[in-house]
Amino acid sequence: MKFLILGDVHGYWTAMNVTIAKAIRQHPDITHIVQVGDLGYGWPRSEPFKASRAYFDDEAMAIYNAAEKLWIDGNHENHDRIDGERGYGVYVQRPEKWMPDWTYMPRGSVLEVDGYRVMFFGGAASVDKHTRIEGVSWWPQENITYSQVAETLEKENGKIDALFSHEHAARIPYSDEHHKSEHAISKGNRAMLDVIVETYQPEFCFFGHHHYGDCGIVDGMEWYCCPIIERHTYTIWTGVTVQFSP
Repeated sequence: MKFLILGDVHGYWTAMNVTIAKAIRQHPDITHIVQVGDLGYGWPRSEPFKASRAYFDDEAMAIYNAAEKLWIDGNHENHDRIDGERGYGVYVQRPEKWMPDWTYMPRGSVLEVDGYRVMFFGGAASVDKHTRIEGVSWWPQENITYSQVAETLEKENGKIDALFSHEHAARIPYSDEHHKSEHAISKGNRAMLDVIVETYQPEFCFFGHHHYGDCGIVDGMEWYCCPIIERHTYTIWTGVTVQFSP
């Protein structure tokens, strides 16, 4: 098992192609690719991501195609599109999946891989929502809700090994150092994720949203902020070890 973890993309597909191809060349045994939100999914006037032959040779393309490709939602996705694809929300008819070879992991979903249990919990608040248009470039579904956390606590039992989220849990000190001004608008989402961390006690937490890579340990848990993808950097997790790319 080897996870390639990608930070924020914002629909920058060239950087995503470059980064995944680079990672596969350096780690040809990658089994899973996880994108931790702000993919730019279904964004207005954009096209879905496709692995390009301009960056992938035959061997890299075969590894990419064989890998399980997963993503969670951030605060820069078309949430109406996501809801429609799942069979509810504003869409009257269920649309085709925008990126059919990538699997959306709903908030609170758990995946078991080689004896490891990993949980996915997307969602975050947009600090710039006042500059965007509701239903066009901003959606209120971006925020984590109490009911989503309560439903997770009811259906999922036992410890998890890793948490993949877009925002970070309140106990993680990342924003104390980097983004003090975002605390108020992000407080609710971070508090919700803190309940998840307190309940399931992951050994690793991976998140994006804040663009600059950093890591640390809190309460015995290793945390990693995965840097924005335009820097062509990525994170590797084997279940035991974590490595930031150069």
